[in-house]
Amino acid sequence: MNGLDFAARLARAFPALAPHDPRELTYVPLDSEGHELHPARSAPARRRAHRLLAEELPGARVADQVLSIHGARPAAARFGRLPLAAALDADPQHIGRLLHRGWWRPPPRRRPRIDLAIDPARIRFVDLETTGLAGGTGTLPFLIGVAGFGPDELWTEQLLLRSPADEARALARLDALLAGASALCTFNGKSFDLPLLRTRYVMSRRRPPPALADGAPQVDLLHPARRVYRRHTPSCRLAVLEATILEHPRRDDTPGWMAPAIYGAYLRSGDAAELAGIVAHNRDDLLGMVALLAALTRALAESL
Repeated sequence: MNGLDFAARLARAFPALAPHDPRELTYVPLDSEGHELHPARSAPARRRAHRLLAEELPGARVADQVLSIHGARPAAARFGRLPLAAALDADPQHIGRLLHRGWWRPPPRRRPRIDLAIDPARIRFVDLETTGLAGGTGTLPFLIGVAGFGPDELWTEQLLLRSPADEARALARLDALLAGASALCTFNGKSFDLPLLRTRYVMSRRRPPPALADGAPQVDLLHPARRVYRRHTPSCRLAVLEATILEHPRRDDTPGWMAPAIYGAYLRSGDAAELAGIVAHNRDDLLGMVALLAALTRALAESL
């Protein structure tokens, strides 16, 4: 039996394997309704989706091809039991003490600890929403939230990637937002947010800003919050701390664990309706960190 006879018999026995259509192994992208997405129509559809996204998010604007959502609150505005300005009034030495692993213990006499004086007016609060929680090169921060104090207000700016192609331009804008920061303040950021941002800068072939450099002052509120409040709250998740310690429970919150699925659905369909909830969640995280920093520095001052 020659090879041609064997191939013919194989095709008769397994007709599904017969090479009958040269397009069988060709990838054809489909839209949300299952129709072929032709390259000629994809670019206009993408621009239309980007325009609708900017229209649906309050405070959104596009500058240098980066979509950013701007917000501001008076510094005197309260977040639960504390005004936001309480963080601005925190003792710079107390903020610097939170950088140390054993910040709650007095320094040994033989090795006096030098606490940095961190200017609260130049702290940048940072929070990410990502396509996954594993970290590494495959995880994309599609929403980068930054907050800081201005004259009589707390401003927020959230950089939203309309598509993964926007990442390099968003990082360029992040450089400007972090310029001159006295420290970065995060919640679990030392383990997740900041290493992920450094990775994204490397992937984009950009030099990270000085505020993200190893050794730069970075206040991770998770660890001191666990030390101070673990006996007073059922969990040290940020939303739980806000409800139990800061007396500011969230209402109609879109949990952060839903962010990857919501962003993936937006990329597939262009429907930005659910993204508004993730943007609001990210903004609440930033405000909660500001108030939590104020609460922790007050607790530290009362313990000395």
